[in-house]
Amino acid sequence: APAPQGLQSRGTAPPAARPNPSAISPAHVAEQANAAESAPGGLTAADAAAYRAYERAFAEDDAATAWQYLRPLVDRYPSSTEVQHGACSLSMQLGDMATAQLACTRYQKLQQTTSSTR
Repeated sequence: APAPQGLQSRGTAPPAARPNPSAISPAHVAEQANAAESAPGGLTAADAAAYRAYERAFAEDDAATAWQYLRPLVDRYPSSTEVQHGACSLSMQLGDMATAQLACTRYQKLQQTTSSTR
């Protein structure tokens, strides 16, 4: 006898519940993996995503793209050691000496504060 309407035999998931491997793009997989990476504490979700994008671009030796992601975070997070360190290094590499001076000074002060509290 057929199963009552709405019930299915065991071992068979409804078609909508089965994952469609062809619908999962490599970019989606990478995005999910990157979501698990750590970003500096205190960043909003959007800024943490931008920071991770900066890290990926930097790792791929794409300094210009990395800077596009990191630059907006420099003034927004003056107390973030990670942001200021990245900005210090990257702005010097790109020849943006005004930002390098600002970020490197902030980073140095943050390092001194961190060292004195240990």
